[in-house]
Amino acid sequence: MISKKAHACPVESIAAEIAKITPKEERIFVAVAGPPASGKSTFAAKLVEQNEDFALVPMDGFHLDNSILDQRGLRQR
Repeated sequence: MISKKAHACPVESIAAEIAKITPKEERIFVAVAGPPASGKSTFAAKLVEQNEDFALVPMDGFHLDNSILDQRGLRQR
């Protein structure tokens, strides 16, 4: 399973494993979770760099209250 290997494998290996298990005509979502400042965004960006078929969909701010999102003009996103 990929999640058990993630801490010990380089990003290239993880990207290759994801590509290997994902048929080209299908879409999968890979979530990266961890505590604040643990490198989730950096890891995700490096993962996307490994394969042109991967896309990064950041969730930063998703946890914010709607009033804060309204103030920042981001609620629609």
